[in-house]
Amino acid sequence: MNIRPATSDDAEVICQMIHKLADFEGLSASCELTAETIHKMLQEENSLFALLAETENGTTIGLAAYFFIPLAMLSGRTVLYLEELWVEPAYRNKGVASKLFQNLEQIAKEKNCLRIEWKCLKENISAIAFYHAMQGDVSDTWLTFMKPIS
Repeated sequence: MNIRPATSDDAEVICQMIHKLADFEGLSASCELTAETIHKMLQEENSLFALLAETENGTTIGLAAYFFIPLAMLSGRTVLYLEELWVEPAYRNKGVASKLFQNLEQIAKEKNCLRIEWKCLKENISAIAFYHAMQGDVSDTWLTFMKPIS
């Protein structure tokens, strides 16, 4: 397995994986993401970053899409925000997600980030177990608020 940074040439495969994730989460009806949008975001400075996990023959089997929150006000340091983590079902429980997460930790250390943050659906029991195994803590002090913009 190889982990590499994504380029704008990977927009189509990234889009496909995010649509698979949305379907897995029961959110496919609200997933409007296009490869063109991903392509543009990957080209914009500090917009979107991604790591791809590939087999030895170049088949993409995993994705970690992330961005940086520029400033955590109390510390003055950035936060690496993990937006999406997806591993193709046939490759789960084979260390792919762990390898992607370890690479994210290395990037966060190199960028002197304060922490890595992410969200997980309450119903995604396997992801919750994985994140606990990666020593992630669930915040019991911060609530996530959302206001949709239509």
